[in-house]
Amino acid sequence: MELLDTLVDAGLLPEGRRGELLRRWRERGGSLADLVVRETSLTHDALADAVAAGTGHPRVADGEIVVAPRALGVHVPETLARKLGIAPVDLVADTLRVAFHDPAALHAAWEGPGGGLRVSWCVGTAPAVEAAVARLFPTTVPGRRFTSSAITAPSTTAPPTGEVPNRDFETALGLAPREDPVLLFQRKPEGPVMLTRKKGSPRTLATLGAAAERMFVADNLHQMAAAMATYLVNYFPRVLVLDLFNSPARVLAAHGADVELSVQDVHALPGIEVMLTEAMPYYGPAVADDAWTHFYAQLGGPPRTMLVMPVWRGDTARLMVYADAPTEDRLVDARELQNLAREMGMALESRGF
Repeated sequence: MELLDTLVDAGLLPEGRRGELLRRWRERGGSLADLVVRETSLTHDALADAVAAGTGHPRVADGEIVVAPRALGVHVPETLARKLGIAPVDLVADTLRVAFHDPAALHAAWEGPGGGLRVSWCVGTAPAVEAAVARLFPTTVPGRRFTSSAITAPSTTAPPTGEVPNRDFETALGLAPREDPVLLFQRKPEGPVMLTRKKGSPRTLATLGAAAERMFVADNLHQMAAAMATYLVNYFPRVLVLDLFNSPARVLAAHGADVELSVQDVHALPGIEVMLTEAMPYYGPAVADDAWTHFYAQLGGPPRTMLVMPVWRGDTARLMVYADAPTEDRLVDARELQNLAREMGMALESRGF
């Protein structure tokens, strides 16, 4: 309610709309800031600027909020951060800078972090603060989500009920991995190409944190996808990042694949809808199926191991990450990959892509 009052006082919202928006918010719940942005011509940046002017607290860049060190989470209780919509930004000497997006947070009964620390308030956009809270206090990802509305092709295989471990994925779908795939472009036929982490390469991002930071300052989807791809090439020789909001899907970034940045038809691949609704990314044997074989051929040849990982924006699979390798060795913890996808999803929310 204080957010609406602030907008009215700033002349950005007619008094007559205040009651209407308040009623809609009470009926629907969720984020008041998101509701205002949906129902008016205002942007999140405009809301934050108005709150900063109305409260007298400085505005802070979204990029500073979303990359705050996770260690700062110990200074703000998780339940309070989620309830009030506040997130610590940095700690300098004895001053903890805390971002908020709704003036109501200033009047909550919070006595501060204690331990001799004082709070310095600043204003950020609602998506940036909420993304920072989600990053500082990661929670368990739901076991299953709704499939993206962009995936309209009919599924050729009924999805299994309940969670399906990676190792049992093909069995549950009625698919079987290729026993001995022939690698069309293997440079060293006398031995397998071992998956090892590439060190010192200027074309890669060495750590998950570095990749996440690059995503949070990306100017567009292509730059964000490039950050994902240049991290995954540490482990996979072939990586694609695809935009699922297009049909056929559009390639945003590619490494090690003989493809242009053009369309790839992935929506109709058998089992893809299940892969894009699982809590954990699929990371296992390459699927042996005619449609998948055609897909592999477009990339330059069949793999032995593959990764299919959705990147969520809210409850929608916004992007799909595909990567593969010519060996059966699996040197990556799937939970690390899931954390990377979660960081990218928060970056999507923060950057408004």
